[in-house]
Amino acid sequence: MYSIVMRPESLPKSYQDLIQKTGPVAKPVYKAVRDCCRGGPVDVASISAYLSSRGKLNVMKLEEFPSIIPCSIIHPETDSCLGHNAKAASATFRKTFPLYFFPDIYNRSRLISKLLRLIRNEMPKANSDSTSQIRFLYCSKLEQGL
Repeated sequence: MYSIVMRPESLPKSYQDLIQKTGPVAKPVYKAVRDCCRGGPVDVASISAYLSSRGKLNVMKLEEFPSIIPCSIIHPETDSCLGHNAKAASATFRKTFPLYFFPDIYNRSRLISKLLRLIRNEMPKANSDSTSQIRFLYCSKLEQGL
């Protein structure tokens, strides 16, 4: 995450886009954090535009040289950092879970073929075993006088 905030030019454009699309923080906020950490002026106009698009502009006091970027700018939709982290973790899990849960097409086809081979090889044995058990139970009931 250091690279996306402080040195985004060192990352491939596709990776930057992926983080931006799936991440819980907006692009103007990353720029504001970078400018603040480097000791430069924060672009108050872009932050104001971002916050007004979220409907939260009148709540915050914006400075050109803040000591830190407040949480209310980083995550204006939630009031607490804990709530924001829980919401972001949940959203990220929902987006990425299918990628880890479902194997790729090659592995999926291998898995299905192994499963079918197992069923083909083991079904006759299971059928034979169940027939033997039924015969045994039937014969034992006959001996008991049913």
